[in-house]
Amino acid sequence: ISMIIGFALGGVFVSRFGFFWVFLINGLSFLFSAVMETLMAYRPGPQPEAQDGKEKRRVADDLKEGFAYLKNNKKIFSLVKWTMMNNFCLSPLYVILPFLIKDVLKADSTVLGFSQMAFLCGVAAGSLGFSQILSRGIQPRYYLSLMCGQVLFTMMLVLWILALYLFGATIRFPLFYGLIVIAGAGFAAVNVTLMTYFQLHVDANVLGRFHGFNSIAVNLATPLAYLLAGVLLEVVSPVCALSVFTLLL
Repeated sequence: ISMIIGFALGGVFVSRFGFFWVFLINGLSFLFSAVMETLMAYRPGPQPEAQDGKEKRRVADDLKEGFAYLKNNKKIFSLVKWTMMNNFCLSPLYVILPFLIKDVLKADSTVLGFSQMAFLCGVAAGSLGFSQILSRGIQPRYYLSLMCGQVLFTMMLVLWILALYLFGATIRFPLFYGLIVIAGAGFAAVNVTLMTYFQLHVDANVLGRFHGFNSIAVNLATPLAYLLAGVLLEVVSPVCALSVFTLLL
């Protein structure tokens, strides 16, 4: 909820007051958060003696064990590789979206903020809907749920691109935001399905190591995706750049 509100307020504040005051307010909010944390009561339990060398080896060993577990579980490993590819195709949206707003829609930071808010609203709605299904004891068909979420998200991106091609700066913003909200719901269906599947099907004794390796693996391609998006934006329009990553998706 705080991120949903924050994106919208950030866009409005940048449009109204400029970057200086927004960064100043943001910095003061971090200081306020730090002060509030100092007031929290914290009673640490007994801690083992710090041994840096052994600690570093243990972290490396945990990651190795997480990878070894994946190699021996091809179904889960295939889902991790699929998630890596998904992340590679989706992360450039954060680079492309500001250019779409500015160059194609001829809009300002307010629209950017509300676009990100709309996506998170869709994510929140999709996550709540899926959690309600799980709370009623209905066992989902994971692969069907995964594919439905992926198809929904991808189709909304395709429709979004078509709308941008057809209407450009004259697009109706209810349509623009509506497609983003539905895409967010599809994105949530994919994420919640994956997390639920991993929690239920990864052995409990390696779950932490698995999530550690999975987090590193999934985000490994993100810098390359950002770089590729930047290069594409130098040679093609923002809509074409978005189309390339949607086709990959």
